This record gives sequence, C-alpha cells and structure tokens, in this order.
Amino acid sequence: MEPEPVPDPIPEPEPDTTVQIDDVHVWALSPTVVAVRFDTNWRAMATVLYGLDSFGGEAAGGRYETYHTFYLRNLKPNRNYICKIQVATRDGRSKTSAVYDVRTTGLMSYRVRNSRPRLVVRPDQISDLKRLTRNSHDDVWADVVKGANSLVMDRFSDIFEGAASHHNPDAMALALAFLVTGDQDYANTLYDYASYVIGRGGDAVSTARKRLLVVAIAYDTLYNELSSSERTRLRSGLEKMFDMVFASQNFEEEGVEGHAVEEQGILLWAAIALYDSGSSKSKARFETMLRHLQDTFLPVKRYFAGVDGGSANGWYYATHSREFPYLLALMALDNASATRTDFVESENIWLEPFGDWLLYGLRGDFSFFRKNDNSPRFGFRQKHYQIARFIAKHFNSRRAQWLAELIENQNDAFFDIVHRSYDLIHLDKGVKAALPSLPTSKWFRRVGVVMMRESWDVETVVAQFASSERYTGGHQHLDDLSFAIYYKGGLALDGGVFDDFGTPHHEHYYQRSIAHNTITVMDPNEVFCRTFGSGHDDCTGDAVIPNDGGQIMPPISRSFITRPRHLDDLISEKAPFRRGGVPIHEDTPDYTYSLGRGAPSYNEDKVKVVDRHFLFLKSVQGLDHPVMVVFDHLDVNEPGFRKIYNLHAPNRIDLNGNVATINGVNVSTGARGVLYQRTLLPKNANFRRFSGGEIFTVDGRRYAPRSDTNSAFAELEESRLEIVAPEKRRVERFLHVLYATDRGDSNPSSSLVSADGMFGAAVKDWVVLFAPRELSVDSTSYKANRAASHALFGFRDGRRFDVLLDGKRVLTVEASKEGTLQFDLDSGGAVKIRPR
Repeated sequence: MEPEPVPDPIPEPEPDTTVQIDDVHVWALSPTVVAVRFDTNWRAMATVLYGLDSFGGEAAGGRYETYHTFYLRNLKPNRNYICKIQVATRDGRSKTSAVYDVRTTGLMSYRVRNSRPRLVVRPDQISDLKRLTRNSHDDVWADVVKGANSLVMDRFSDIFEGAASHHNPDAMALALAFLVTGDQDYANTLYDYASYVIGRGGDAVSTARKRLLVVAIAYDTLYNELSSSERTRLRSGLEKMFDMVFASQNFEEEGVEGHAVEEQGILLWAAIALYDSGSSKSKARFETMLRHLQDTFLPVKRYFAGVDGGSANGWYYATHSREFPYLLALMALDNASATRTDFVESENIWLEPFGDWLLYGLRGDFSFFRKNDNSPRFGFRQKHYQIARFIAKHFNSRRAQWLAELIENQNDAFFDIVHRSYDLIHLDKGVKAALPSLPTSKWFRRVGVVMMRESWDVETVVAQFASSERYTGGHQHLDDLSFAIYYKGGLALDGGVFDDFGTPHHEHYYQRSIAHNTITVMDPNEVFCRTFGSGHDDCTGDAVIPNDGGQIMPPISRSFITRPRHLDDLISEKAPFRRGGVPIHEDTPDYTYSLGRGAPSYNEDKVKVVDRHFLFLKSVQGLDHPVMVVFDHLDVNEPGFRKIYNLHAPNRIDLNGNVATINGVNVSTGARGVLYQRTLLPKNANFRRFSGGEIFTVDGRRYAPRSDTNSAFAELEESRLEIVAPEKRRVERFLHVLYATDRGDSNPSSSLVSADGMFGAAVKDWVVLFAPRELSVDSTSYKANRAASHALFGFRDGRRFDVLLDGKRVLTVEASKEGTLQFDLDSGGAVKIRPR
C-alpha cells in the first residue's frame, strides 16, 4: 500500500525586519521651537540630533512607540537648522534618517505703510476690484450694492443694531461700495454708522470688542475723505474702545483659549487701522499685538493644527471666535505691509488643513458635530462659509470650494445680502468645486479626535471619537473617551445645550463628563473643583462643583497654573493639563481602530486605568452601513465605586433586554435614522433610563438649561441611559455593538465571544477581540461559529503568530505595528493563536 503523500508545508512569508522612518514633518512653531513628527513601522525608541551646522543638540524619547513627536527648544530665531532622526527597536535594529533642514521663524520686523486704505484692500487693488465687479463677480457686486443701498435708505433704523454682532459685515459692504463707486452716500452712511456705534458707548468689554471692527473699517476706509474733526471723532472713539479691550487682556495668561484669543485678533485689526508712524503710542499698541501674534497665537495654531489640522475648540468656537478674527488680521497685515509680506501663505501649515477639519465634521443635516461649546441656534454659519471660500482661494482647494457651495446652497435665506461683501475679497470663481476625495477616516492627532465617515456623500454614517492630549479650559468639555454618532439625525449625542457660559447648566452639566457618551466612576467622597473664581486655590465655597463621577480639571495640588497659557505650557511633558490622547490608531481598508487612554483625565486617587477601544468596521456582510464596537477596560482603586457607561439620545431610548434603540431625524430634510446598541458586557448590567427634568440631575440637584436656548439645531437630549456594572470589583469591562441605519431596518445579530485573556464579539462575518491592555497578548483561544474575518487587537507588535483551526496550523500572521492580527478563516471551529 502506497504511503499517503506528505502535504506541502504551509508557505511562510519571509518577515520584513527592516526599520522604516516614514511621514517625516519638520516645521517651526516659534522663533525658538521646532517640531519634528514622524512614524516608524516598528515600535522604537527615537532620538533627534540637531544643530546649526553640526549635530550638537539631542532630544531623546523615553518610550518605544510608532508615532513620534519631538520639540527642539531654545533655538535661535530666524536661523537655519539641520536635524536627523535615529531610531532603535527593542531587539537592537536601528535606522538613521536623511538630514532635514528647517528655519525658525524670525522676530518680526514689520513696517506698516502710511497710505490708506490698508485693512480691506490696498490702494493698488481697487482697480482689480472694479474689474471684478464688471465681469466675473457682477452677481456678487449686485448683492453688495443692494445691501449697501438698504443701509443708506434705512439710516439709523434697526439695521444699525447689527453693529453688536461679531465682525459685522455691514461696514465692509459700505466700504467696498464706496471704494468701487466713489459714491459719497456710501461714505456718509459709513461715517454715520461708525459715529452711531461710538455714540452708543457702553463700558462693557464685550460691547467694545463687538464694535471695534466697524469703527476700524470706517476710520481706515474714509481716512482721506474726512475732515480733521471727523477724523478725530472716529479715532478717539476707536482708541477708547481699543484701550478698554486692551486693558482687559492678560497676554501672559490667555493665549490658548477663551474669548481673549478672539479679542486679541480684533485688537490687532484695530491696531493696524490706528497705526500712525508719527505716533509713538499707536506704534507701541501695534508692536504689542504683533509680538503676541508671533509669540503666542501663531505658535499655538501651529502646535494644534500642525500638519494634521483640527482645532481644540471644536467646530463652532474655532470658526466663530478663534480662526476668523485672525484671518481678517492676517489679511490686513498683508494689505498694510510696506514690504509686501504674505502671512497667509506662510501660515498654510495650519490654515489649509483647517478646511479638512470642517469637511470631516460635516453632518448630513447641514451642520457640524457639536464638540465643546456650540451655539444652539445654528447649523452652518456665515463664518464657516467665509473660511471655506478663503481656503479655496488662497490654497486652490476644490474641496473647500465644494463645502462653501454646499453651505451657500443650503442656507440661502440665512445669508444677509451684505455678507456677500466678503465674496468680493474671498471668492475665486476659477477654483472649481469638487467632492472631497479624501480618505473616509482621519485622525487629528494633536487635538485627539478621530472622524470616521461611511462615505463622502452628504447624508452618511459619521462617527466621532475624542480623547484629547491637552486640557485647555474655557470652552473645552471634560469629554475624553467620548463618541458621537450621526445618521439622518443625531443619534448618540453630546448632551446638554450651550445656554451661555457660566450658567448652572453649563458649569454643572453641559461641560461635564456626565453629559457625554463616556465613562464615569462614582466615588461618593470625591470633591470636584473648578480652577477659577473665588475659593479655587483650596477648593472651597463656590469653587466646589457637583460630583458627576467624571473627569477633572487640572488639580490645584499639582500646579498653580489652571490652564495652558502659551506654547511652552502645551509642549511640556509635565504639565497638569496633559491628557492621555489616542496612543494607538490604525486605519485600513476594512476598519478604523483607535485606543483612547483616559486615566490621566480622572482623579488618580480614583482610577488606575480607563481605556476605550473604538472600532469602526467599514464593511460587514449583509449590512448597508458600518458597525461600531466599543470596548472599555477599567481598573479602579475601590471595588465599591460605581462604574457607569453613559449614552445620550435626542428622543426616548427604547429598551428591549440588552438592546437600546434610539431614533433620530434630520431637521433639515426630515430623513429618519435609527441607532441600535447591544450590551454584551458586563453580563446582567443594570440599565437606568432618565427622561424629562431628571436628565440634568447631578449629585442630587437638577441643572436644566434656560428654556430660550432650545431650537431644532440645539439637539437637546430627551433621554439619557446609564449602564451600570452590577458587581463590586476593581476591574470591569463594558462591550457594546452599535449599528446606525435607516428607520425600519432591523438590528443585526451579534454575540459575545469568550477568549483566553481577550474580550470581543461576533458580528455577521466578523470576529473582533480586544486585549484589556495594549500590546500585552502572546496567545489566545476561542470558538468561531462560521467562516469569518478575524481582527484581534492588543498582541505584541511586530511578532509572528501561528493560527490553528481545530488543532491544525492553517496560517502564520504577523502583528501590525499597532499589535493587530487580521486574517480570514474559511470555516468555523476552535481557533488558537500561539507565538511562532
């Protein structure tokens, strides 16, 4: 009898052990600091060598990682530096990069030209502006004239109350109408407008900052037309408002967050208008604002946006009162420069990517995600439109033009005609709009936000996962490890509503962790404290805030600094406002996976570990939309602390066993979506549903929002769900499967998969497993019920593993640099993973 032939051995691919240094970016943050960011394909310890003409400086990392960022400090301004990167893995493999050149930013030596106008346009641009109004922009011009004429006709009517709005476009429309036509009616109305604003007076800084731009535009545009007395009236009024706002600033303490950032942009704009080479006071004002731009605002923007884009202020405040005032100021600096500077082009490292931040945050109801403080009254705003037009023009961005046209088409009634005045400056009709061709997922590294889109269709499933690297205070929320989901309406929401800054609802609910889809851990003896106001130094009196079990502001015991003030605070590794961020992220054609590290955001006396894994499965057999899996691993200091998974919904949450159902509606189109959430862990979890006034109850007291702040776009939740771990133990896990789809579609089946040392779920043709701690697993075994794709997260990175099915080795796989094993099996059975 012939012996059975010996089967061919399973072919084993040769492992690629080459260390690679990829995606290198080197850019100046300030006159004395340079950022170096790069990736490695293996976890490695890195060092950056640098110097002026030799490598005399060294910045060394302290961890083995794949995403690396270094800050080279104490450099000399306006000098060329060289640098190179050296990396080494744990097993001794090494790599040295090419040499990179970078120039630090210079200490600004800026000269303002004496001729006017210098804010809106330069004198030599007026002829080009006239040509635009006769040709390509004749439709825009018709609207501007119509708006300006309405201001002329309705002089001193209610239209002038518009001067209270930020960056008021009325003055811009009148200024452009006068510069193009020379019609004195426009000039007279603009002068009367500014005089009216000055005459309204008011001692409030908030009033002055809102009207500075109006008077600055009038003073600069009409300067050569005014009599001596008229010029004196406008200048003295502008100086009074400038000095009032300027005196309120603490330039050493407020450069990262808060309305001070907005005010400083407006002050720079006004300082350009007031600049007079013969006035030492006006020169001193301007130089102070220019130094602040150089030393604080621009370095902070280069830090947060960097090469990845994004904003620590979300989608509303970033546009409304952060980027936009400084865009105006940068344009004015270019217009007013005696040496033809190009600030806009030089700041493209953060300006251009800001357009992508808007695109990724776009929702199908023609609004943006509600991260951080967000106006309850609006979807798109004019400033979203104006910034998109600005980016399209200056960076030839077809996708930014697409966004601008989308905003314009969906909000035609929302745009006052006078807002078209910005189109004369920002709109470039030669840039043709094109639907974004970007990847559907994007990790905004420095701001700790991962955006995941099903597609670039406007109405599509979109998920946001947030875990910040820095707490900046102000309008930022205590929402690390939170997620939000949109499909045909908001489904998993950020809770509460921005009824105003500092209200009881804002301070005690809306900004707190309890109002977000994140984890809270209740220690009944924990004392929470705000880091400003009376009593904050010892956490007494009004500084004590309710115990929501959530994340904390920077503890006073660690530092007297309550929020980052400037770049040095942000790049410090020891700063008390440092958070855990997203240390592991992986985007493949099949999924987007992120791990958020939350422990640094909580009281260290309460928790040791709070990690959240967020998985976005892009394609699942038999389903029309992606599936999301959320796995949480907690290790707390006392077994009796209540561990809670929070979920917020726009409507009543229906419960059927371990499945929660949330219905949503697109307020713009009426389309209806639904979100299903199945709880797989902990077993026998307790479900507590809150509705009505009890939603806003924190620590036994109710903090409802003001009733006048609700609207369709406010998206105030009507139901809140707490999923509470039933047992008293230090270590706990939550596991949820979520699916957003059309109303009427069914919830896909999913089940818990029990594995050695791992936790996960089977969803249709997928098996996904998570290790409780990152990069900690060498082996596991589990049962698969059918042929499926397998994704196992948390294996030791870069190592090779055998996959056995029913005891037979069927393939060998290598863990990705983020510790993921991905493979397909043609049948179900007993699966075992072991080191090769």
